[in-house]
Amino acid sequence: MVSFVFLSLSIFCNIAYGAQYALVAGGSGEDHKKENFFAADFKNFSQGLKNRKWQVTTFFDNDTSKVPGSKVATTANINQSI
Repeated sequence: MVSFVFLSLSIFCNIAYGAQYALVAGGSGEDHKKENFFAADFKNFSQGLKNRKWQVTTFFDNDTSKVPGSKVATTANINQSI
């Protein structure tokens, strides 16, 4: 049985200047053969927000090499960014 865990925490704010911010966190419990699909979707989602001029902070699993530019998705790291 393949298990899949996905955590997505997105916080969107508009401030006086109209800036839009997103904090996106995720991780995958998929077996190694399938987890690259999740990482690709995660990168596409984050990039889509960036293409729309959002300021995006990404947190991904404990292996940030799968999503370059992301931070390790720990409670402490996420709370610090919020």
